[in-house]
Amino acid sequence: MVGIWDFVNVFLVLGVMILVFYFSMKLLKKYMGQSYNTKNSPVAIEIIHSKVILPKKYLSVVKVNNEFYLLGISDQNINLIEKMKDIDYNPSETENKGRTFFSYFKENMGMSK
Repeated sequence: MVGIWDFVNVFLVLGVMILVFYFSMKLLKKYMGQSYNTKNSPVAIEIIHSKVILPKKYLSVVKVNNEFYLLGISDQNINLIEKMKDIDYNPSETENKGRTFFSYFKENMGMSK
């Protein structure tokens, strides 16, 4: 016959397993996400603009340590097309205040502009 202690034991073990899983996920997020954290990274990478040219194929202008690159991006690889020189880039001009999700969606699907 199953006693009350068996139920308590099951929930205790389950609680410990959930806590171990939770803290392991926190540690993974903390240490694995460092390569994507641009604030603490020694290499500053910023995607200036991306444009869909074909399904799963993009042209992107990327700023890496104050140098601009034009990249061709597909689902299989990334190609450097050109290192751009003499770029007059002002981030305040490219802010997208007031844009909606649907305007981003249309642009990325190639339905506008």
